[in-house]
Amino acid sequence: MIDRQSVVRRHSFHDQGAARRAGRLAVNTATMASWGWHSMPSQEEFTLDQAMSAHQTTVADPSRAQVAFRVESALLASGQAGIAVRFPYASDGFFQTSDWSSPGRHDTALHRVDERACRFTRILDQAAYTMRLDFTSGQISPGDGPHEFVLSSKAAAIEIVAGFWPAGGTALGRASFAKLRDRKPG
Repeated sequence: MIDRQSVVRRHSFHDQGAARRAGRLAVNTATMASWGWHSMPSQEEFTLDQAMSAHQTTVADPSRAQVAFRVESALLASGQAGIAVRFPYASDGFFQTSDWSSPGRHDTALHRVDERACRFTRILDQAAYTMRLDFTSGQISPGDGPHEFVLSSKAAAIEIVAGFWPAGGTALGRASFAKLRDRKPG
């Protein structure tokens, strides 16, 4: 059972400074919105009722750069939906964190860790970082455009954990939705 109050408290800070002063995690919802079941077929292949039948639960680690998702939908199992993993270029605009119009200004490389995990190495100008993606089922493959990947699964529910660390930093090991959901601050 997810303690929704705890999740809301963890996600209630969007200002990095206020979050740091309170010892909490700040969640940039503009960026996190790009993590979801956004890969859908053409409109002729599903109805709005089917699309609305998906349920997503998000939890964040209170002390690490990790976020986990549990996505439930019959559309996943039928192959009509997948989990899109997309990486934009950074934007220096106020309240504009993503620049989707500059695919040539950054690099993304996919590295498979095992059948339930992969890593993405990212280079943006002089900055570099790695994202590890753990998933309970499915297969990751390149998407239709640069910096796009799709996690396809035949399961009606999938749990995904994304962990981030800077180049040269200590790599994060395998993580699970349940571990992040149950982790206490500190």
